[in-house]
Amino acid sequence: MKDVLEAEKFQGFDPFAPAEAGPIAKSETATPAETRAKDDSEPILDGLITTLKLVFLFLPGAAVIHLIMIGFGMLFLYGFWSPGILVGSLGGLIVSVFMVMLGIGKLTDLRYLRVPAILFLSGTIFGIIYAIAASMVPGDFYGRFIWLTFPLTLTFGYLIKRRTDKDSTEA
Repeated sequence: MKDVLEAEKFQGFDPFAPAEAGPIAKSETATPAETRAKDDSEPILDGLITTLKLVFLFLPGAAVIHLIMIGFGMLFLYGFWSPGILVGSLGGLIVSVFMVMLGIGKLTDLRYLRVPAILFLSGTIFGIIYAIAASMVPGDFYGRFIWLTFPLTLTFGYLIKRRTDKDSTEA
């Protein structure tokens, strides 16, 4: 049983001797020609994933926000505020905000909460317009109104996303 540290093993060891070049030493002496240039062309699969996220996450999330906010205008018109409808709408709105944020790919960046906020705002404005129009014009045009105003809501959301992208790259 020999637990004693033998000094003979470490006689030739110099802790202050220069070490062989590791990854840090190589990166400090690297020239710009040696570094890999970033490829400007976006790979096809990245564009496909972005498109799929926009189609299957952003679009349905924005549609749910738009539908619920215009539906609140209809609830105001008929005066029926059921607690079940309000709780269900709140749950749908929370899920749709996550869908929108995942769809634009910026779930952790809180600046992009502007996008669901503008979707809420435009849905609310269109809900008020629907309530005013439904009280003045006879007939049922709820479905047509939703389909006619949904592209505008999507456009507002996308423009705010582009504006936030531009602001984040400038900063």
